[in-house]
Amino acid sequence: MGKSGLMQVRRGERWEAVWVAFRRSTLLAVLATLTLLGIHEGPRAWAGEAPAIESIQIGIEGVAKLGHWTPLRIALSGGERDHRCFLEIETVDGEGLPVIYEDASGDASFTLKAGQPLTVTRYYKPGRTDARIRLLLRDEGTKAILAEESFAADHLPSTVSFYLQLGRDLDVGRIEAYGPRDPARRVVARHVAHLELLPDDALGYDAVNAILVTTSADDALGKLSDNQRRALMEWVRRGGRIVLTVAEEAERLFAPSSPWAAWSPGSLAGVRDSFETTGLMRYAKAAQPLPPRIRASFLQIKSPRGQIVAFEGGGGLGDWPMLVRHAFGFGQVLVLLVDLDGKSLVDWLGAPRLMAKLLGLLDEGRGARAEDVQLASTAYSDISGQLRDALDLFSNVVLVHFSWIAGLVALYAMVIGPLEFAFWRWLRRPHGTWWTLPLWVVAFAGIAVVLSRGFKGKESRVNQVEIYDIDGASGAVRATVWAHLYSPDLRARDVILSTESLGDGVAVDEGTLTWHAVPGTRIGGMRGPTGMVVQSDAYRVAVRGVEGRLEGLPATVGSTKSLRARWQGKVTEDVADAARLTATRDGLLSGYFSNPLPVRLERVAIAYGGWLYRLPYDLEPQQRVDMRELAPLDLKWQLTRRRVVRRQDASLPWDPDDIEDLPRIVEMLMFYDAAGGLRYTRLRHEYQHFVDLSGHLHLQRAMLIGRVADPKATVEFSKKGEAPQLDRRLAVVRILWPVQPESEAKRD
Repeated sequence: MGKSGLMQVRRGERWEAVWVAFRRSTLLAVLATLTLLGIHEGPRAWAGEAPAIESIQIGIEGVAKLGHWTPLRIALSGGERDHRCFLEIETVDGEGLPVIYEDASGDASFTLKAGQPLTVTRYYKPGRTDARIRLLLRDEGTKAILAEESFAADHLPSTVSFYLQLGRDLDVGRIEAYGPRDPARRVVARHVAHLELLPDDALGYDAVNAILVTTSADDALGKLSDNQRRALMEWVRRGGRIVLTVAEEAERLFAPSSPWAAWSPGSLAGVRDSFETTGLMRYAKAAQPLPPRIRASFLQIKSPRGQIVAFEGGGGLGDWPMLVRHAFGFGQVLVLLVDLDGKSLVDWLGAPRLMAKLLGLLDEGRGARAEDVQLASTAYSDISGQLRDALDLFSNVVLVHFSWIAGLVALYAMVIGPLEFAFWRWLRRPHGTWWTLPLWVVAFAGIAVVLSRGFKGKESRVNQVEIYDIDGASGAVRATVWAHLYSPDLRARDVILSTESLGDGVAVDEGTLTWHAVPGTRIGGMRGPTGMVVQSDAYRVAVRGVEGRLEGLPATVGSTKSLRARWQGKVTEDVADAARLTATRDGLLSGYFSNPLPVRLERVAIAYGGWLYRLPYDLEPQQRVDMRELAPLDLKWQLTRRRVVRRQDASLPWDPDDIEDLPRIVEMLMFYDAAGGLRYTRLRHEYQHFVDLSGHLHLQRAMLIGRVADPKATVEFSKKGEAPQLDRRLAVVRILWPVQPESEAKRD
């Protein structure tokens, strides 16, 4: 072979080697790409048929409200093999920032078996009406996405009143006509036909205002599962309101062995086959009459618990109670001693008004028909907005008003415009503006930076309000905490809810910590403009854990972030024996009480009925007080600061624009109804009305109120750098003790 032929062979071999190397590298690249896709997609790329999200049900009977915990009932189907999974719910908070809700309870993760269906319930808190929700099913080990679903939900305003009815369908939707015409405050009522869809956690009832249960035609309570029963009772215990209409099934429902015996209105004395309708007509104030006496079952009780709201007749001697209200934890149970679903009342035209009255829709003082009351000329109509503005006040931090910014912009335009033109024209050097314009830009930018740093400070600060409620009979505790963080710089923080403010004698069962926003269309409101939303990674909220937790909470420069926490637990100390209180015939308190907590209480008072007793000294741990030392004061007079001026009594008007007096705002949150409600404050208390325990003062319960002298930190912020400085802090304790009537105390 010649030299040229040998060169051609070698050249061909070289090109063949190059081609083989190219094919190998291409194959390796394809395999690497498929491997990366497999790692990203997880088992979906390898297991053939992957798990799937089949359907999603939002809220209860499709109703969900902004700013309230909402259940998501998720139907899943398994793939070709078993998976250990967990769910994440991604949406936005009240300010439009992305947030991920992850379950922190013991059943957060679950096994999705191959080819098997599974339904799980998770909870989230909607922040914006137009927000989309993204649901992610992840593998517990690899965190890979097994299935996902993105959808939009219709969230009602936070101030809409939502009522449920269990039992025979009474067409409860008819009560919506008694609600206000304002779409943001209207009434929504639903009958629950499929009881298996009710929540199995008390958190799921967060958006519900009250529940009506009938018992004679359909045993709705008996059809609930054990988890649903515990969830319903826990919701009432935490502050819910439930209405029972019971007569025929009373002995079975309130039997000592029944789980519902705690809701009994008193000692059962038998069931009669007829009753007078005078008391029922007076209570309902319905225009549609009833016969003076009708044949229907009527439950007779002795020694009624709590308050008799209405009697069978006109309330004279010998009349039996018709309607009884008593306390259950921090909630209320209202029992109507006739069957509203019976033949005699089910077709009564006045039944819708009676149901509306029973559910609290027509309560005086804060009733829905109070349009004649002029609302405050503020940016908010709910007292929660006044609390938020008060917590946004920080020492050494001056808010920059829009007028200041507008004035600085106007001055800048004046300087670089007509003043510059006139100055250089006078010097006959018009080109000189090319030298001075950059100087003016730098100067005004420097002024803005100096003002921003000078007014807004350089330290992170926190304002906090805490309300701790203790049931003196059972030792149950519920806590509500509002925390406002001011951040002078841009950083993300982890936030932990601490439960040590009352000392070591509290065992916590469950806690939640999350964002907080106010109702309405103002800036910062859940239906208002979000303003400038900074692009950030989604922060995480732990739901249904023992302690509340936020991870990666973002904060913009010179802004505040509002948080709210709630937790429930039990006091390990013996709270019940700390008080022995009785009521005289005049409704005054007698007996004694002491401070059962290991903390000192300041500005202590005890309230009962329409009376308030103030202590002139601080109350040390275990210190005992005899009621004979204290003088009774009119409670409403004290709340409204009423005084006698020139032989006339006049109360101090409530100023909705006053955000300086934080303790007074908190006092009104706790005793809104007792102070006169909407007619006194000209603000509504609908979004967080569970804080108001005024109604318990008339349910044979006394309430001790005091401020914690040296409270410990409640909300802890952890991140590199300095911890936020505690600026304004207010911690209030309320202890509810049962009060015996004087006759029963003598009998004991």
